[in-house]
Amino acid sequence: MQIKTRLALVASLVGLTLLLTGVVLWVGSSLEARFQQEKGQIDKVRSDNFEMNILAQEYLLYGSPRIKEQLRIRLTSMGNNLADLESRCDPDNEICMVRAIQEDYRSLGALLGVLLSAQNNKNEHLAGTMLVKFQDIAAKIREHDDLHAQEMAQLQRNIDRAVVALLVFLAFTCAVLLRFLSRRLIVGFGLLSSGVERIASGDLGHRIPESGTDELGVLAQAFNQMNARLQEVINEQKIILGNIGVGVLFLKNRVIIWANPAMTRIFGYATDELLGGSTEVLYPDRESYLKAGEDAYPALAQESLHNLQVQMKRKDGELRWVNLVGQGLKPGHPEEGTIWVLEDITDRKQMEAEVSKVRNLEALGVLAGGIAHDFNNLFQVLLGNIALAKMQIPESSEAFGFLANAEKAYQQGAKLTSRLIAFSSGGFSCLESIQPSELIKKAVFSQTAGAAGLELYLDLAADLGTVTVDVGQLEQVVQHLTKNAIEAMPSGGRLRVSASSETIAPGAAISLAPGKYVKISVQDQGCGISKKILPRIFDPYFSTKPLGAKKGMGLGLSLCDTIIKKHGGAITVESRPGAGATFQVYLPVSD
Repeated sequence: MQIKTRLALVASLVGLTLLLTGVVLWVGSSLEARFQQEKGQIDKVRSDNFEMNILAQEYLLYGSPRIKEQLRIRLTSMGNNLADLESRCDPDNEICMVRAIQEDYRSLGALLGVLLSAQNNKNEHLAGTMLVKFQDIAAKIREHDDLHAQEMAQLQRNIDRAVVALLVFLAFTCAVLLRFLSRRLIVGFGLLSSGVERIASGDLGHRIPESGTDELGVLAQAFNQMNARLQEVINEQKIILGNIGVGVLFLKNRVIIWANPAMTRIFGYATDELLGGSTEVLYPDRESYLKAGEDAYPALAQESLHNLQVQMKRKDGELRWVNLVGQGLKPGHPEEGTIWVLEDITDRKQMEAEVSKVRNLEALGVLAGGIAHDFNNLFQVLLGNIALAKMQIPESSEAFGFLANAEKAYQQGAKLTSRLIAFSSGGFSCLESIQPSELIKKAVFSQTAGAAGLELYLDLAADLGTVTVDVGQLEQVVQHLTKNAIEAMPSGGRLRVSASSETIAPGAAISLAPGKYVKISVQDQGCGISKKILPRIFDPYFSTKPLGAKKGMGLGLSLCDTIIKKHGGAITVESRPGAGATFQVYLPVSD
C-alpha cells in the first residue's frame, strides 16, 4: 500500500472524528446559547416584577399619573417576555415554571387593573394581595433559575462525555494505524535524513539508498538526481543566484550570455531580447560604451572586483544612473567570463540632488532675508523723509505730486521686501482665500502688454474653486511663467493660459495628496526644452539664458517651485524640442 493511501486513511478517520466532535460542540453551543437567551428573558421578568412592586407601593402612597403609566409599561414588558418564554416550553413538560409564573402574572394583571382604576388607588386590602402575588412570582422565578441551572449542568456533562468518547476513539484508531506506518516511515526517513545531512556537509558524491517503489523510494531517487545536477552547475550558480535581487548579467567578451528577470524591470528589455547581444545597447552612445569597457576590463584583469557608476539607457530611451559591480569567473582572467551586478541608483541620485537644491534654497533664503531687512530699514528712512518733506510744501505744489508718487513707489517696495522676508523665513506675508481667475488675468496682462506678435488665449473655467494663497507670491509665479513663455517666443506666437478644476485620485502619477485642485496651465509655442535639461529646470542657479542683471540668474523657476510647494501644490512641465512647453500649477482647493 502506498504511503499516501495509508496517510489518507488516517486523515479521513481523524477528520471524521473531529467533524463529529465539532457537531457535538456546535449542538451544545446552540443549546447553551438558547439557555442563556432564556436566562436573559427571565432576568427581565424578574426586573419587571421588582420594579412593579416598587411602583405599586409608590402609587398607593402618591397616586401619581406618571407612576401609573410606568406600571402599565412594565406590566406590558413582563407579559411580552413571559409569552416568549412560554412559547419555548415543551408542551409535554408538566413542570414548566414559566406557565406557573404566567398564571400569577394574569392574576397580578387583574389586580393592577383594579388598582389603577380611579376608585381603588388607596385600597389597602388590594395592596396586600398584590404584595403576595409579587412575592409568589419572585419565588417561582427563583425556582425556575434552579431548574435552569440543573439543566445547564446536565447538558455540560453530556457534552463532556461525548467529546471524551470521541477523543478516546480518535486516539485508539490513530495508534493502531500509525503502528503500521511507523516501520516504513522511520526507516525510510532515517535514510533520507542521514543522506541529506551528508550532502549538506559537502559530500556531494554520496548517494541515498533507493529502497522500495513507494514515495520514499521515488524521493530518494529524486535526491540523487538533484545532487548529480548540482555538482555540474555549482560554480556558475553560486554567483548568479547569490545576487538575484538586483540586475545580474553573465558576459563573455561583453556579449550577454545570461540575464536575470530584474534586468527587464530596470531596462525594459525582455530577457530574450538581451541574450546573445552586446551590452552596447544598454549605453546612451558608443563613446560611453567604450569608455566603460576601457575603465572596467583592465581593472578586472588585476583585481577580483570592480565598481563604477555610469549612466545607462532603457529601451524607451530614458537614462538611468546604474551602479555596476563586476567580477570575473576566474580572477585576473575576464576573458573567461564576468558576472555583473547592476543596481538602479537613479532615485538615490535624484534625492541627493534634491537635498542639494534644498540647501541652496536655504542659503538663498538667508541671503534674501538679510538683504530684505536692510532694504526695509532704508525704505522706512526714505518714507519718513518723504513724509517730512510733504509737510514742508503745499499740496498745490508740483513737487508735492512728485513726492506722493515717490511715497507710493516706496510703499510698494516695502510690501515687496515684506513678502521677501516672509518667503525667506518659510512663511507667507498674508494668506487670503480667493477665486484665482482675476489674479491670473491681472498677472498675465501685466506681462503681455506691448508684446509684439503675441496671440494670447485665456481659458479660465467659471467654476474654479477657492484657494488659500499668498496673493503676492501666487501673482509672482504666474507673472514669471508668463514672462518665460513670452521669452521662449522672441518672434511671437500663441500663448495659451487656462485654469480648470481637477480631482487627483489616489495613486495618480503626480505626487500630490488625493483631492480637488485648481490647475493653471501656461502653454507656449517656443523652441521647447530638451530631455537632457528638463529634469534640471527647477534647480537653483540653473538657466539656459546668459547670466546677468537683466538676463537669467537661474532662480525664477526654482522660486516658483518653492512657493507652490509651500502652498501644498506642485508644478509640472511637459515639453519636447520644437514643440513648445506647458507648465502646470496645481493648488489645493480650500472650500
